[in-house]
Amino acid sequence: MSSGLRLASVILVLTAMAAPAARQAPTTTARKLALVGGMLLDGYDAGPLHHAAVLIDGDRIVKVGPAASTPIPAGYTVIAGSTRP
Repeated sequence: MSSGLRLASVILVLTAMAAPAARQAPTTTARKLALVGGMLLDGYDAGPLHHAAVLIDGDRIVKVGPAASTPIPAGYTVIAGSTRP
C-alpha cells in the first residue's frame, strides 16, 4: 500500500470516528407505560415485590406498588409481565 493511500485511509477512519453520533429526534409527547404483574427488585435491602406495577411517564418512574392496589391511569400503555418463566 502506498504512503498516500495509507494516509488517505487513516484520514477516512479518523473522520468517521470523529463524526458525531446520530441522535434520535425528541418525541413531542412523553410515553406513558405501565409494567404490570412482574417481580420488582429494587437492588437494595428490600425483598422482591411480586405482582408489581411500575408506572413510567417519559423517562421517569412515577409510581411503584402492588398491582392489586396501584391503579393504572387512563392513557398508559399496559405491558403485562410475569413472575413465572
